[in-house]
Amino acid sequence: EDARSVLDTLTGVSTEVRGENGNWYTRRILPYKTQQGVIDGVVITFSDVTVLKSLQSEIQGARRFAERGVNTVREPLLVLNGDLKVVTASNSFHRVFETTDKDLIGQKLFNTQNDRWNIPRLRELLERILPDQTTMEAFEVTADLAASGPRHMILNARKIEGGNDGDDLILLAIEDISAIKKAARSIVDRETRLRAILEAAPEAIITADDHGIIGSFSPAAEILFGYSANEVIGKNLSVLMPEPHRSAHDGYMAHYLKTGEKKIIGKGREMEALRKDQSRFPVRLLVTELELDGERQFLGILQDLTEDRKRLAQLQRAQKMEAVGQLTGGLAHDFNNLLTVVIGNLELLD
Repeated sequence: EDARSVLDTLTGVSTEVRGENGNWYTRRILPYKTQQGVIDGVVITFSDVTVLKSLQSEIQGARRFAERGVNTVREPLLVLNGDLKVVTASNSFHRVFETTDKDLIGQKLFNTQNDRWNIPRLRELLERILPDQTTMEAFEVTADLAASGPRHMILNARKIEGGNDGDDLILLAIEDISAIKKAARSIVDRETRLRAILEAAPEAIITADDHGIIGSFSPAAEILFGYSANEVIGKNLSVLMPEPHRSAHDGYMAHYLKTGEKKIIGKGREMEALRKDQSRFPVRLLVTELELDGERQFLGILQDLTEDRKRLAQLQRAQKMEAVGQLTGGLAHDFNNLLTVVIGNLELLD
């Protein structure tokens, strides 16, 4: 049939066929001309292309594997050629940016999606990847998506060796970091609020981890103990305690962590603390347990009782003086009564 077609049209036909031995051949059928220029049949040739066919099959298999991999990854991916035209777009890219292959394939990246990616610095970095053998790492952009509003994203790009026609390609990966940004802002806001509370609180506030290592030291604590925050942060709480509490502190902590038995936590307690100059002073200590960033922390609030103790001592002295005064007054009254009786009796005798 092919031979008849060649004789009718005088146009050669080339077809790949497989032999009984399993090898692949390119069969070419050409019209045969005599020396007199007369068409007198056809010429059929066979060229063994088994190796080439196997190589093509491997390339196609690798391409299908790569496409399946691209479509499996959750992050949006694009494959660009040297002209920065889109060769492949992953399913996740289509889902996130609400596009189709028709919108992207064969188009320059910077001309797609209403010029969303037409960013001079991004263009400059992508244009350098293939000629300069460079990569693009963590290029940050903000994309306004119809479904979810502004999203913060980072772009990473690198070279892919060999494409369909043997040319190198560029793999562009896009990661949505909006949740990370939001969490980071939340942490900063929380730390800012905590710092404001620590700085405004009149009581000394100290935080420590479950090893007793100081994590924060409020301005009021600096005044109370005479240490700057930098001098004590990272050190054990025991530096703020006189003996015997200093030696026993780690044992208290270990006992609580092992048994859960609360001796101080959640309860107010009066005790002595130790200043930087090694002077002792009385404090009221309240300890509470909390969790920060998934880690157990202990927060201590200390109130200096020095003035309270002085006022109490003054009150006690005043009460003693009042009692002495009352006793003296009573004795004087009784003495006066007795003296009146004695004088009266003397007058009767006269």
